[in-house]
Amino acid sequence: MTKRQFYFWLGLFAFGTIGYTVVQDYLRPGYRGESELLRYWPGVAPNYFAGLALPSFFVVMIAQFRTSAKQPLVSAWWNEWAPFSAMLVAFVGLTLWEFTQTITARGRFDWHDIGWTMVGTLTFYAVWRVVNRTA
Repeated sequence: MTKRQFYFWLGLFAFGTIGYTVVQDYLRPGYRGESELLRYWPGVAPNYFAGLALPSFFVVMIAQFRTSAKQPLVSAWWNEWAPFSAMLVAFVGLTLWEFTQTITARGRFDWHDIGWTMVGTLTFYAVWRVVNRTA
């Protein structure tokens, strides 16, 4: 991973994190309108942004592990499967978080949240394909 790619993925992580925070902390609590779409989007947008941001962060971490790996086989595996590994870890973690909301008082379980998490991780993969095609 080049330094430019490294900063790009960290920038995408920052974008997703800021998007998550803005929607979660500022837009969603303050909206009291009657538009169904404007009530739906702030409800699922944090999951979309988390699904986009977390794989971006994990792909940078995987690259760091890869450069420090002593075994060439492990290094090659991480390099080839980095985006899928990052997407899997992020999606599974966020989905588990969604299911833990069924047994805790924090948050509310919603299948739409899982769907938008998947859309966010697929958006990450689309960006990955574009960035690596032109890099």
